[in-house]
Amino acid sequence: MSGVRGSNGGAWIQTAAGKVDLLYRNIEQVQRVVDECQGGIYHHHFYQQPTFGFVSVIYLAETKSCLTLFDRRLVVSELKRRVDIYPARLQERLIQDSLWMAEFAFVHAHGFAQRGDISTRSDALDELRSC
Repeated sequence: MSGVRGSNGGAWIQTAAGKVDLLYRNIEQVQRVVDECQGGIYHHHFYQQPTFGFVSVIYLAETKSCLTLFDRRLVVSELKRRVDIYPARLQERLIQDSLWMAEFAFVHAHGFAQRGDISTRSDALDELRSC
């Protein structure tokens, strides 16, 4: 897939019980992301939601915890069943990618510090913290 770009729409709604985050999702897009995640594939769009970006795996958590307003064909019910257990291939991929990113950020932070480049070193440490 050429990219998941976050929500299709939504709004924060103030209710008597508190804030509700109402998200609109294209069901075909959610199905694609669930399929990809089952295969160990995810997307990270850094520019979607600064500072740390939008990671497509959030669809799994949103699907698991969502309250469905209308699902005549039981598509959401089936997706909920599919995301009930976190995909092992996705877990392995996320761990490996995070370890690589952490090592990369740590190695470069050290080099930036040695050169006295405090700003870039801080950026690298922020990246390390996000891993």
